[in-house]
Amino acid sequence: MIEIKKYSDINDEVKMELEQMAKVAFAGVQIVKNTTWSTPHWVIMNRQDSDIAMYYNVVERKVNFDNTQIFVAGINNVITHPDYQGKGFASRTLKHTRDFIFNTLKAEFGLLLCGDELVDFYKKLGWHKFPGNLIVEQPEIGPIQWSSNVMLMPKSRISHYQEINLNGLPW
Repeated sequence: MIEIKKYSDINDEVKMELEQMAKVAFAGVQIVKNTTWSTPHWVIMNRQDSDIAMYYNVVERKVNFDNTQIFVAGINNVITHPDYQGKGFASRTLKHTRDFIFNTLKAEFGLLLCGDELVDFYKKLGWHKFPGNLIVEQPEIGPIQWSSNVMLMPKSRISHYQEINLNGLPW
């Protein structure tokens, strides 16, 4: 069962469970450990009985695509619990929530950051690798260029942009 909830409405127990799943999933990933991340606005969970089989967060924000402000839904922490990996939970949930991103939130793009090993997975789901520069903010540093993969899911068509500035922390 897929649930879409405001992050602020999630109780502390569920937040702790999600944080623990993220801690396990990203245990050895230095870029994740060394980055300050945005607080999400939404949590999308796919439950199997009472278990959270997988989840991801959504951050809503206006970002600059080559100096044009565009509203995006930023996807982060796409995590499947180890007991449910390889069973299609992430694929089904991401496909199912496309309507939420584009029709409910009215985003023009979905945008996510991922490691090299996940680029092909997202491409199969209709995401496109962004070849340009991504600028993110980090406390005490200011704006920096993101050093990993950026994936875009367009609402209708993808245009050719050179730079995206998230106007804040990454998600």
